[in-house]
Amino acid sequence: VPAVEHSLPRGARDGQAEGRLAQRQRRLQVPQEPRPSGRAAPVGMVLGDRVGHLLQQDYGAAESAFDDFIKRYPSDGLAGNAQYWLGEAHYVNREYQNAIAAFQRVTTDWPESRKAPDALVKIGFTQAALNRTGDARITLEDVVRRYPGTEAAQLAADRLKRLPR
Repeated sequence: VPAVEHSLPRGARDGQAEGRLAQRQRRLQVPQEPRPSGRAAPVGMVLGDRVGHLLQQDYGAAESAFDDFIKRYPSDGLAGNAQYWLGEAHYVNREYQNAIAAFQRVTTDWPESRKAPDALVKIGFTQAALNRTGDARITLEDVVRRYPGTEAAQLAADRLKRLPR
C-alpha cells in the first residue's frame, strides 16, 4: 500500500483521498491469520476495522485503536502496518512529532515490513511540514537510495524536486 503525500484531508476536501483509503482498507481485510498459539484470529479484519476510523475522520479513535492493536498483536505480521497507520493518524492531526516517532518505530521495530519504505517517506514529508527541509532532503534521498525502483522511491523523488534548496 503506497504512502500518500497529502494523507487524508482535515475536512474531506475531495472524495479521492477517501476512495484511496477505502481501497487500502479493503486490501487489509484478509481472511483468518494464524496466531502463534495455533488459533486463528481475524487480525487483518481487526486492523481493517481500525482503518475505518480514519475513513470516518475520527482520528482520536483511530490513534487509540491502532495503539490497542499494536499492544494486543505486537508480533503479528500486521503490527508494522498498524504502527504505520498510527503515524498517519498523527500526521493528519498535524501532530508531527508524534507522527515522526510512530513512523520511525515502523522502520526500527518492523524493518522488514512492507510499510517500512512508506514510513520513511512519511518521515521525510513530516520533516518538510515542520520546515526541516535539510532533514527532509536527507531522509527522502535515503529512500531513493535504499529502495530504488519502488513506489516509495518515486514518491520521495517527486517530493525532492519540490523541496526548496
